[in-house]
Amino acid sequence: VGRSEELAEVAKSLVDHRLVTVTGLGGVGKTTLCFEVARRLALVYDDVAVVDFTPASGDSDLMATVARALRIDPNGGRPIDLLRARVGNRRVLLVWDNCEAVATEAGRAAVALLQEIPGMRIVTTSRIVLGVAGERIVRLDPMGTEPGGDAERLLSERIAALPSDVAEAVGDSVRRQLCVKTAGLPLAIELAVGQLRSWPAEDVAAALEDPSVSLESQDRVGPVHHRDLRASMAWSERLLTADESVLLARLSVFRSSFSHEAAVAVAGFEPLDDVAALDSLRRLVEASLVAMDPAKPARFSLLEPVRQYAARELRSAGEADALATRHAGHYADVVARLGSAIDLGTESDALDLGRLEAATIMGALEFALAAGDADLALRIAVPAVPLWRHAGSMREALPAIDAVLAMDGGSQRARAELLLVAGPFYAVARGKATWLQSVELLASLSAELDDPEVTAWAL
Repeated sequence: VGRSEELAEVAKSLVDHRLVTVTGLGGVGKTTLCFEVARRLALVYDDVAVVDFTPASGDSDLMATVARALRIDPNGGRPIDLLRARVGNRRVLLVWDNCEAVATEAGRAAVALLQEIPGMRIVTTSRIVLGVAGERIVRLDPMGTEPGGDAERLLSERIAALPSDVAEAVGDSVRRQLCVKTAGLPLAIELAVGQLRSWPAEDVAAALEDPSVSLESQDRVGPVHHRDLRASMAWSERLLTADESVLLARLSVFRSSFSHEAAVAVAGFEPLDDVAALDSLRRLVEASLVAMDPAKPARFSLLEPVRQYAARELRSAGEADALATRHAGHYADVVARLGSAIDLGTESDALDLGRLEAATIMGALEFALAAGDADLALRIAVPAVPLWRHAGSMREALPAIDAVLAMDGGSQRARAELLLVAGPFYAVARGKATWLQSVELLASLSAELDDPEVTAWAL
């Protein structure tokens, strides 16, 4: 379903390059895409063969696996000699599937075969690139989740194949939720639809937000990492170094996009230093576990299925609370800098960054509220008001401000400052009576603090 542009890109790449690697996150549909390319090109080549490298290990075993795919007994001599003799001058397309666990060996084998056999072309699927000269890389992203996009079409097609009573029970709103919550990841869509056979649609949609729930296929054919979403993520994690695994788990604290500076500030502590954190972030992008928007400044993010898997690993490591605290503290500092920039009149860049960080800042405030940390909540809320004001989102922010003002403890001076900057919006959003209550509370705090500046605010 869909992927017309990607199919065309891979097919064209095979015209111009002899080694093409389709890379992307596990479950994004690399195997399906390459099999379809091979099917469409079957008449162009004298032979097309698929090689599954899931069980392969080591150079000799890998070459033997390739030989067997072309119906050659690898025990009859050196596999590369047998392959050269078998292919001769014919045009052969090999599809090498699941190369990530043997990427180094696969790269060496590809270079050797392409040097020896002029008529051979190879397209590989791998969660990481092979990293050899002449390799053309095609990155496969999740399907677009916009209404009418590829993800929605795939979801609708799979639902239509269910028993009619089950399919008819899946309303439009739940379909939309399933499409968005699977983040356009074809494996997640397939597995979610499979659950509809035995779960109500609303429960399946809710389960997609629960990291403790693993989507599994009822089909027991094929590698487990093609049938189980958590197993697919675990298969990717096996390819990581210890530092990369630590950073991936810690990055799960970010629920929206983040900068590399934020990644280092929040996640770059023992056993990671700043250099190790940045290097690990780069490699996580290369492994398709972290997405990068190359716009300036660059932003990074985790797809929700990846984030949920990583969050589970973070809890297992006992670091979830510490990371949430570091995250909220970092964004308290960020919003303070942004608020100061707006107060000083250098607001253009600050507002742009504030819009990017809006959801994260609100998430940090919600964490402070849930933790009962009034000082942290006030540190975030006071400088956030100018951002919310310029973004036109004060009305939506007022419930959070109410919750901060209702907290026990914290700096009374900061509480007075929050009343000062937010008070006018109470009059607009909730009427004069509520605004007068905020003024009276500010006057009360002024008398209690005996602070001339706060008194001036109250007046």
